[in-house]
Amino acid sequence: MINFYREHIPKAAEIQALLHAYLHNTKKKDKTSIEWNDEATKAFEACKVAIQNAALLAHPSHEATLAIFSDASDLSAGAVLQQHSNGKWQPLGYFSKKFSDTQRNYSTFDRELLAIYMAIKHFRKTFEGRNLIVFTDHKPLIYVLPKKPLLSETPRRARQLIFISEFTTDIRHVTVERTT
Repeated sequence: MINFYREHIPKAAEIQALLHAYLHNTKKKDKTSIEWNDEATKAFEACKVAIQNAALLAHPSHEATLAIFSDASDLSAGAVLQQHSNGKWQPLGYFSKKFSDTQRNYSTFDRELLAIYMAIKHFRKTFEGRNLIVFTDHKPLIYVLPKKPLLSETPRRARQLIFISEFTTDIRHVTVERTT
């Protein structure tokens, strides 16, 4: 059930990470017992709460400004598609994906770019034909699209930037307050 609502759950990959670890290296019809602990119970409860909160999304408005807020960590990428309506941002959907082993080795710039690329790819049918703003906490990304030509970029970066530019060239920096 949680995978059905996954696109509406913020940080779904992070919430499910411990539970997915139980499935790692298992085979079909595997009868190995699972050592369930308090952390697994907390993760399961967090999944249940996330499903309950998935119903709190706004309904799309055709007049509203659309934006993707994306971020990447060392392990995964996440994004939220939001609309600006009645003076505030309202979530329309969430996206998260755990990085592959190869993607985890990317530089911070490449992981942040990949997060934007994957979010646009995921939400594209929602905003196709409309203006889109991308917000990121990685400031160097705001300068990369106006740069010409893309010949100095790696093939992967160039491919991702060309795809992103098909939908927007408006990438803005947003400051994230971190608590310690």
